[in-house]
Amino acid sequence: MSSKTILNIITLGLVLFGLIFFIVGAVLGAVENNKKKRCTEEVAAVVIENRTVRSTSRNHGQSITYSPVFRYTYNGTDYETQTGYSSSPAVFSVGEKTTLFVDPDSPKTIYCPRLKIGKILSVIFSIIGAAFIIVPVIVNLVVRKRLY
Repeated sequence: MSSKTILNIITLGLVLFGLIFFIVGAVLGAVENNKKKRCTEEVAAVVIENRTVRSTSRNHGQSITYSPVFRYTYNGTDYETQTGYSSSPAVFSVGEKTTLFVDPDSPKTIYCPRLKIGKILSVIFSIIGAAFIIVPVIVNLVVRKRLY
């Protein structure tokens, strides 16, 4: 196999890897934006618990993060909802009041403007993906010019 072919295969592999990251970032961003658009009814909420989320990895052992559980009233009905995100340290203190937005068609679906993790993850994945798409292509072009 020629060095040109090997260079192209490596470039293609890295670009595909970057494309996966970029797509994940785009999907995370779309989900977050969709939730923000659907959740239009403002409610006052209180954090009643920071639920412990435990995860174990082979390299880092066990880690503990905290996911806020909110209590709020919408259309005369009380709701308790845990977010899909957790962090360490906890973003909210138990008893803390905040503003949420609920989906009028599904009041347990909430959007919390203070929780930025979905947007942050979207941006991080998109940047990593873009880097894995752009950098290998540039390196490929530069190496081709020098070798051929």
